[in-house]
Amino acid sequence: MEKSFTGILEDSNSNLWGNHIKVPEDVVAYFKEKKVKRLLCTLDKIETIYCAIMGSAEGPYILINKELKKKLIKDLGHKIQVKLKPDNSKYGMPMSEELEQCLAEDKTVLNYFENLTPGKQRNLIHMVNKIKNPDIKIRRALSIVEHLNREQGELDFKKLNEVIKEFNQRFKTL
Repeated sequence: MEKSFTGILEDSNSNLWGNHIKVPEDVVAYFKEKKVKRLLCTLDKIETIYCAIMGSAEGPYILINKELKKKLIKDLGHKIQVKLKPDNSKYGMPMSEELEQCLAEDKTVLNYFENLTPGKQRNLIHMVNKIKNPDIKIRRALSIVEHLNREQGELDFKKLNEVIKEFNQRFKTL
């Protein structure tokens, strides 16, 4: 169950988003009919990303960030081969071992995490996944667990950032 098309890398004309590729209406209709919201998107057979088809007045699209644009070595207006297929992962993206282990060790926190909206879950997963250094990755996962415990499952990003800073300071002194 996959769909392919040739898209064009375009600027989103937004201060918030970078670039995007418009998705043909028949492709959107296909996945909508199948009730598929999260997708694996392979671009030029080079890079696969986890995504969703977004919508705007200009039509449906897939976001392309600066890092991905660099990997594809594409300028605005260039054609890109796009292959979309359903993402069957539990959270709409892979979870790092570090975060998975931290959540598994505390059933209360795992329950808090499971009760968050899918978007908030993905946001927390991304906060850990984007870290390259394994020590910092563990620290980030532990700070998320600590925050969810302190706030009894409520996610407050301002407070979470304070916990992350606190953990960074605590572990620097060790």
